[in-house]
Order: sequence, then structure tokens, then C-alpha cells
Amino acid sequence: MFGGCSSFMESNSGYPLKYKLNGTLVGRTKALSTNILYYNGYYYAYRMGQILMENTEVVARMKAMATKLKRTIRQRLWDEQRGLYGYFEDETGRHVVNNTEGLGMALVLLSEDFETNHRRRMIFSNTYRTELGLPSVWPRFDLGTDTEDDIHDYHHISERYHNGRIWPFVSGYFAIAAAQFGRYDIFAEELVKLTDLSEQNATFAEFYEFDKSFPPKRRRQLWSDTGYLGMIYKGLFGMTFLPDGILFAPKKYNGNTINEDNDDPNDDEENKDSSTTFFKLNETMSLTNIKYRKMIVNVHVRGYGDTVESFKLNGERKKVPKLDGYSTGRQLIEITVGPSQS
Repeated sequence: MFGGCSSFMESNSGYPLKYKLNGTLVGRTKALSTNILYYNGYYYAYRMGQILMENTEVVARMKAMATKLKRTIRQRLWDEQRGLYGYFEDETGRHVVNNTEGLGMALVLLSEDFETNHRRRMIFSNTYRTELGLPSVWPRFDLGTDTEDDIHDYHHISERYHNGRIWPFVSGYFAIAAAQFGRYDIFAEELVKLTDLSEQNATFAEFYEFDKSFPPKRRRQLWSDTGYLGMIYKGLFGMTFLPDGILFAPKKYNGNTINEDNDDPNDDEENKDSSTTFFKLNETMSLTNIKYRKMIVNVHVRGYGDTVESFKLNGERKKVPKLDGYSTGRQLIEITVGPSQS
């Protein structure tokens, strides 16, 4: 595995106290999120090489590196008893720090050709989520900077802000994964919670405290904005961006009770009956003036459910709910959804 800091959490606030201001020591650790990103680098280099018909030896080497790293991560960072991945392997290579890294867990779920259905179910069930959403890391580390008096001390943000706060883009990734794999209950909860946070001061802040406050100097962050937009585009409207276009699979409910995704035959009946109530949506939801390649796209989704019953492109009914990426000009997409037939 690759050594170095977590993909976005710094040693001063996202690691145990012994790593503070010690880049050399942190550099010898191996974080889940960082290694998943390396896996994706190898994997998509391999996939792009196939599409572009590049040198077959180079493409094969990228695939082999992705496969090797995948195997190593799954063996060394997974804890079957907890049903979760650990945050990082420490500098000795003999101990895994088992705090849950929110972003790392989300990237595991979203990484193509990486995880099994069994592990995905465990991750969704066992990942701790607060009343405000998925925290960046949990439990918090004892850094001596998280007392009630300290959370509004804006002079020492760097010493606390990664330590179990709510970072909207992290919630966004996890929510998108939940929608992708049928956990609409989790998706709905994360979307509602982040919407509420954004309404505290008409903005998407960099991070939030558990009292919903945030430092004024951190009130605007593009990756927080895009985390929320990802929930809308990829979660609610079910848009999958492919090399040759966009595939649509909206997930739309009307406050109805829906079953959680429990398709494991070994699950007991109590688990299979667990359910949640989705937030209420209008009969038609719309996403307009989307700038995509050489197009301006308007999307309207009618009905309730997660099964596409009708897909029209510029008034013409299509068998596959997909927008060709090589089209130009204005495109009108009309989708009708209904309940699953299963």
C-alpha cells in the first residue's frame, strides 16, 4: 500500500495526538482513502487505455497494479468482526487504527470492481452517522481541543476541524453510494440533513460543528457545494456519467415507507422488515439548464419510484434511458418512474 496522509485530513486534527506536526511519522502510515484513490488511478488508467486502444502492455500493467492494490487493501484494512474498514495502518505496519474514515468508506463503496455485496451491506449498516450527517472520522480522537469553549475559538481551527466534524462533500459521496446500491433510506437522510445545514446561513460551509455552527471564514466552499449537487445529479436524478453519454435511473419517492436493501438470504425477518420514510417530493421534479458538453439539458421526472417506465428525448420515446454524449444544442428529457416490480 501507499504511505502518506489521508486524502484530505491533516495530522493536526485528523490523527491521534502523537502524529501532530510530525510529517515524517504520518508519511509512514497507510490511509484507506489515499490507497483507494491510488486504486482508482490504476483502474481507470486501465479502462481508459482499453477505450483509447493504447499500448497493451501498459494497459495490462495498470490492471495488474489495480488488482494487487485492491487485494492488499481488502486484506489488511478490513475488520470482519466490526464489518468496517479501518482508517489507517500505523507506521509499524502491524496495527490498524480502527476509527471510521467517512470519505474512505464512501470511496470504497463507489469504487468500481472493488467491493462485494456482503461487505457493502455491512458498511451501510455499521458506519456511524450523526444527527447532522456522516462525520469525517469517528470516534473523535482525544486532542485536547474539543471542549465546548474551544469549538468557537477560530484561531485554532486547524487543530480540530477534521476531528469528527461534518464535511458536506464527505456526506455527499456516502449518500451517492447509498442511492447507487438501493439504500434510499440513508440517501434521503443525508440529503435532508445537508439541506438543513445549508439553510442555517444560506451557504454550504467547509465544515459544521454539532451545534450547526461554522467559522465565518469557512462559510463558502465549492467542494461542499458540489457534494450536495452530486446528491441531486447522481442520487435523486440517478445520472451516471459514461464516456459516451449519461444514463438515467432516478430514485423518487413521495414520503412513502420503503424497505431497506436487505437481499441477503441469511438476514432474519426482522431485518428484512426494517423500513424508513422518504422525504416528500412533488409529482414532477425538474433539473433545468444543465450545461453538459455541447448541450443545454432539461430533465423532468414524473411519478414515484425507482423504475424507469418511460424515457423520452425531445418527444421521442427511447428504449434505453440514455443521452448521447455527442449530441448538441438543447435537449429535453422526460422520464416517468414507477415502483419496482420485484
